Amino acid sequence: MTGWGVLAGCRMPVLAFGAAAAVVALPRVLARRSAGRARIARLEALETWTRRLSDVMAAHAALEQGIAASVRTAPPAIEGEVRALGARLAAHWPAERALRAFAADVADPVGDVIAAALILTARRRGPALVRSLRTLAASVAAEVAVRRDVEADREKPRSTARILTVLVVAAVAFVMLVPRFRQPYQTVTGEVVLAAALGLLAGCFAWMWRIADARPGGRFLGAGDGFGLAEGPAGGGAR
Repeated sequence: MTGWGVLAGCRMPVLAFGAAAAVVALPRVLARRSAGRARIARLEALETWTRRLSDVMAAHAALEQGIAASVRTAPPAIEGEVRALGARLAAHWPAERALRAFAADVADPVGDVIAAALILTARRRGPALVRSLRTLAASVAAEVAVRRDVEADREKPRSTARILTVLVVAAVAFVMLVPRFRQPYQTVTGEVVLAAALGLLAGCFAWMWRIADARPGGRFLGAGDGFGLAEGPAGGGAR
């Protein structure tokens, strides 16, 4: 609708296309800030859950029992994933297969590390689980602190990009609303120049937002990788 409105008002196809693209792209670009905060919140939730699970396991509970008990106190950010893990174990899924599904639900490298530690412990069933979980919780807490610092650093180019976006949009709107300013751009040559200018601006903004975009690292825990734990049919995996 925005593009058609600009086209009807100015009769400039390039500007109309640019306005439509801006309406679609800008909200998505600006939403990346909340995505970074959501990742940090999930990491904090994983750290809290891991620490609570280690406390339960310290009371000599089995792995499956400890996970079932942790469902009731799971942090809101990963409550759904922990509940699904508890439901799979209650449905007699093999522990390894259920933990791989949990890692896939969390979809974060830190979740892979926690799930991998629990998978290895599910095979060995030794008393070292509590120490491993507490070490993992401390490691995740350190990761949260680092990501908070990184997120704070990335906020600086985001703020700069937002200010520049507002200034550019205001300048383009002013020029195009004044007939004597937009008249040169209503020719074929003017449309070409305008298309080149808008393309350069879009490229610059994309580059700036890419610098400020925080993305998690690649996951490493798959269906059957370096742990020698190939996922089999339900009820058929090793416990």
